[in-house]
Amino acid sequence: PTFVDALVKTNRNHSQFARRDSVRLLGVLAAAHPPILATHVARVVAAVLGHVRDQHAGKELRDACVRTIGELASALLAHLDSAAPFLKPLLALLPEQAEAQQATAAAC
Repeated sequence: PTFVDALVKTNRNHSQFARRDSVRLLGVLAAAHPPILATHVARVVAAVLGHVRDQHAGKELRDACVRTIGELASALLAHLDSAAPFLKPLLALLPEQAEAQQATAAAC
């Protein structure tokens, strides 16, 4: 969990590359250890979608978020009771004013 904490706590103070790679690493971690990450799915999804909400997020970071949400869903849905940890935050992003955020949420 300490490693997961470090990955989900990246923010605008970190470089685009650090944020992008931390998001990618969450997807790799989900594929390698789904039962462990399933207990933290709400925090992980919130962190990934937090990068989508960031006005300063670049295209590479948004693309990494889309890819990672897909990887998380495919790896973790078998270990969860429902898809709510994914769907609720994604649906909350759709009414956002920024077109890039809407497009990224729709792509997820």
